[in-house]
Amino acid sequence: PIYSATRKYCDFIREYTGITNEAYIKKLYNARSKFLHEGLILFSETPWEDERNICDDDDYWLRKNIIGITRASIINWLLRQ
Repeated sequence: PIYSATRKYCDFIREYTGITNEAYIKKLYNARSKFLHEGLILFSETPWEDERNICDDDDYWLRKNIIGITRASIINWLLRQ
């Protein structure tokens, strides 16, 4: 059987972060796909942006959440190895 990238990602996030909100996991996956497949970067990743001026931007908070969730999932995965 084919085990899709979407399912692998969602299972990994569920298992190693404890996040169970399917809508939120899907939002994370969709953002990940845009970064990887469309070559998009987040507004807050541009080197000329002053972080203090964009803290109210949804993109800023999505980026911060993705970074934190990624860190937590990798740490939890490593601890189980």
